[in-house]
Amino acid sequence: MNFEQSPSLKDFQNGLREDLPPKKRLTPQQTIIGILLIIVLLLAALVWVRSDSAQLVRGAGSVKGFVVDDRGQPFQGEIYILGTEIVGVTDSNGFFQVQGVPAGKQYLIVADQRIGHEFQIAVLPGEILDVGTLRFVSTATP
Repeated sequence: MNFEQSPSLKDFQNGLREDLPPKKRLTPQQTIIGILLIIVLLLAALVWVRSDSAQLVRGAGSVKGFVVDDRGQPFQGEIYILGTEIVGVTDSNGFFQVQGVPAGKQYLIVADQRIGHEFQIAVLPGEILDVGTLRFVSTATP
């Protein structure tokens, strides 16, 4: 419809015109394409949220390293970032990696069932901080 054929305000002074064109309905193919597009966008958003780019935007990084006991054997225990809900565990070789650690000065806690040791770390956004090998020294228990 060009400008000359468009309705004027006089055409609507008594309400909507009766000869309006009917609303177009979506075809089944358009509906399926729309649903698939939404799914693709949701999956792309999920992938981005779990990426290093998202950690950079959030101001978060990752921390990895190894934990050994006082005899130099792989230590199996838990890893905590003090003041957060972030928890990890070491594997059978003493390796750990935790993600989503807030950037800045943090305290990494290595713990077993009885005691924990605190290590100060500095996390950079979007980076993986390799703390190397941490030594968990157990203390004598009564």
